[in-house]
Amino acid sequence: MNKGLQERAASMEVSALVNRLKTSLTKGLSANQAAMRLQKYGPNTVVEKTKWWWSTLWDQFQSPFIYLLLLICGLMVFLGDTTNALITLAIVALNTLVGFYQEYKASQALQALQRLMVLQSTVIREGLEVNVASTTLVLGDIMVLYPGDIVPADARITWQEQLLMNESSLTGESVPVSKTAAPITDTSQVQYSRASNMVFSGTTVLSGKARALVVATGVGTSFGEIARLVTEEVPPSPFAQGIAGISRFMVYLTIGTIAVLVLAHILLRSGTINIFELLMFVAALGVSVIPEALPVVTTFCLSRGAALLAKHNVVVKRLSAIEDLGSMQILCTDKTGTLTENKMAVVAVYGAREEVLWYAALGSGLSHYAAATIKGFDAAIFQALDELHRQRLAQYTKVHEVPFDPERRRSMVTMHGPDAIEVVVRGAPETVIARSIISDAHKEELDRWMSEQGIQGRRVLAIARHPTSKGDAPMQEEQLTIVGLIAFEDPLKQTAQEAVEKAKQLHVGIKVLSGDSAAVCGAVGMQVGILQSPAQVMEGAIFQELDYEGKKKAVQEYSVFARVTPVQKYEIIKLLQERFQVGYMGDGINDAPALRIAHVAMAVDDAADIARQSADIILLHRSLRVIVDGISYGRQTFANTMKFLKITLAGNVGNFYAIGIASLCIDSMPMLPTQLLLLNFLSDIPLIALSTDAVDLDEIAYPRRYNIRDIAVITLILGITSTLFDFLIFAWFFRLPPAVLQTNWFIASIWTELVFIFSIRTRGFMLTSSPPSFTLLALAGIIAVISLILPYSSIGHTYFHFVTPQLHHLMVMGGVVIGYLAITEIIKLLYYRMYKAK
Repeated sequence: MNKGLQERAASMEVSALVNRLKTSLTKGLSANQAAMRLQKYGPNTVVEKTKWWWSTLWDQFQSPFIYLLLLICGLMVFLGDTTNALITLAIVALNTLVGFYQEYKASQALQALQRLMVLQSTVIREGLEVNVASTTLVLGDIMVLYPGDIVPADARITWQEQLLMNESSLTGESVPVSKTAAPITDTSQVQYSRASNMVFSGTTVLSGKARALVVATGVGTSFGEIARLVTEEVPPSPFAQGIAGISRFMVYLTIGTIAVLVLAHILLRSGTINIFELLMFVAALGVSVIPEALPVVTTFCLSRGAALLAKHNVVVKRLSAIEDLGSMQILCTDKTGTLTENKMAVVAVYGAREEVLWYAALGSGLSHYAAATIKGFDAAIFQALDELHRQRLAQYTKVHEVPFDPERRRSMVTMHGPDAIEVVVRGAPETVIARSIISDAHKEELDRWMSEQGIQGRRVLAIARHPTSKGDAPMQEEQLTIVGLIAFEDPLKQTAQEAVEKAKQLHVGIKVLSGDSAAVCGAVGMQVGILQSPAQVMEGAIFQELDYEGKKKAVQEYSVFARVTPVQKYEIIKLLQERFQVGYMGDGINDAPALRIAHVAMAVDDAADIARQSADIILLHRSLRVIVDGISYGRQTFANTMKFLKITLAGNVGNFYAIGIASLCIDSMPMLPTQLLLLNFLSDIPLIALSTDAVDLDEIAYPRRYNIRDIAVITLILGITSTLFDFLIFAWFFRLPPAVLQTNWFIASIWTELVFIFSIRTRGFMLTSSPPSFTLLALAGIIAVISLILPYSSIGHTYFHFVTPQLHHLMVMGGVVIGYLAITEIIKLLYYRMYKAK
């Protein structure tokens, strides 16, 4: 069946639709017809292809950074350095597993979708009511629906009796939806997925029963569209993109420099070159410049961020999502349950309050209050009712009821009490008032009151009664007496306004994507401070009619979107991502596509299974404040990771160039391969403590992203500075025996890298900025002592070929280190002053 006919099903007469699908309302399809259509249209399933886990795992090796590490690893094995080869392989494995986990989430999300599909469905086949596998449903089947059923396909209702549906899986709104079998005359005002005469795959029958004609199956259903979007390929997260960019930068820099270095050795030292020693030296030099501690340090930083978030009831599924949280510029969220409490409350009553609430409770047809089972309007009414009237309800018995339906827009209940029989009518004010005895002045007063409530986005319920005496109650809904009106709203969370204000301080934009009405969304937007006027709301139907440029403009100008479908949420997120880093908070099946593509996906612990599977972060407490607090922690984690990158890249690049160039100036190696690897290992140890380091306030005031240009520029500037000071050491010691040069250069390199940490850890002057953490100070002190003691020890002499340093040599190196720290501070302050001005 084409999409056009599927969209028109709501407006067509049932007879026309039956003829078009060549079926029968009484007999349904024959077995042969069903088999032929199953072959033609395929099974009723959202799964089209499966990607095996080993294929996903193999994809993780497609990285320049991995290629270079594996190449160096192979060279080490060839040269007999098995220990360092194993260390390099461990680095490769860690990176690979992180990437594998992120991609494997998509297949888990698909499995969650499969679990939502029911196993058996009741249909009419050849005039008989039979149960068939839901996967075998085809176009033209007549489904029979009963309370508790999960609808297995999109279908047009042909007959119904008091059918009430839960469509929260598609719309995100938990208010029950009444259904009708009548065609919709004005389809321009109704989206296909909200048609009152349609039932949709994945929704649930709350009460009543119905028969429905299947018009879409599998990937053609509204649910199938969600599944398609959930399983689409999505771009890497900002964290992954940043790391990939840095990896490429380092790979190109390393390969290019090593190639030039090897060529220079061959050309300049052709007579004295030892190929084996050169290759061993080059392999060690390559490992020394690559930030192999990056996975460890980032994992420590992210793990600490996850621990901080866990204390605030936030569970992080994907560790790198913490940094993505810090780079978030736009936070998109649903309204219900995040900004509001997700439970109706009585906020205003027109008329005598206790009398109005009494008749509203009586009109529920219930004789007692059970908080666990009563939902929606009735729960709010009973909550507002005083204890005396609750006890009085136990004296009444329901003798007749006409439930609410979308055509009548009202309900009627007859209750038998000790003194009288009460007939209570509840429903939409316009329908109830039209059947009541009321003066024009009274009607104007009611209209004025309802208008005031409507402006505030509240829902209004009218209560009327038919006066009777003890005896037979008249079964009619005319000549009613208006008792009063009740206004309901979903109350704002106490933390909502505070959270929105803090988001503004963090320069994070809040956008609300809701399935609720424009009036309700506009009122909530005003209350929390997102909107200046309740009219500043974009409705999904209007958004859908815009062209690409119009939609692109709308997502930037509007902060609240009402009556949006899952596909529209997905589209809004995708358009925003063209300019911003976007996070999304959702909890329903309808949120899964948007969650799948968002840079940071967040769901609550009681969300739909597919939403939890698609999410990166799970909130144990549903609150916008929790998310906004998480952004601060994410920025702290991001800032500490950036410290590591700049420190290790600038330090490594400086040593890399200095040692590489120095190797061309003397006959021996300026530093042995084992010394290079030890230098790299020791200097990385204090960097692990950066995860515990304090962060300056200006570092978390704005969203930040990995800026490869910024990292490359500051790395090269400070790296060249480090190289120049390394040459001072080289110039002082190169005429001495090789072991003396190697030992002193090793000690000086450790010391310069340690003081460099305390300079670059802050953008301001190091003595007036936030103090370093105790752990960082302690580890730096320990490594400084080890670097000094080791050359005096037998281990240093035997395994690393150090010689005992002379006191005056240590004094020279100390002076160089102090000068290096001073120059580094000056360059850093000048650079960031220009960077900030820019």
